Amino acid sequence: QPTHNFSELLKLRDILGQRQKLFLGLNTEGQLCAAAWLIKATKESWHVQYIARDHTRNVACAVEATLCGAMEVVRDLGAKYLNLGICTENGGTVLNTGLLRFKESLGCVHHNRYLLTPKP
Repeated sequence: QPTHNFSELLKLRDILGQRQKLFLGLNTEGQLCAAAWLIKATKESWHVQYIARDHTRNVACAVEATLCGAMEVVRDLGAKYLNLGICTENGGTVLNTGLLRFKESLGCVHHNRYLLTPKP
């Protein structure tokens, strides 16, 4: 289930302007196999908002290659950090160990953070 609908994505695109990048992973025939949408959070950090894969095109490591290319580009733009997002399910109550292992396989380091919010 996508976080945003198409209309919201278009609004985000307009709001973010130059603070975003879309990375596309193509196969040897030029067909789209994977994509990653990155948003510049600060001068030194980017956030991966979406990672997508076309499951009808079984290209080995399409997402991994797309993310590695994205990492190189934002590093060359001065980034020190790339946030690949959380690795949880069920409203943050369950750790998705498969997703965590995937992100760690890209060279990422997991950081636990706590969000404190006032009681209702």
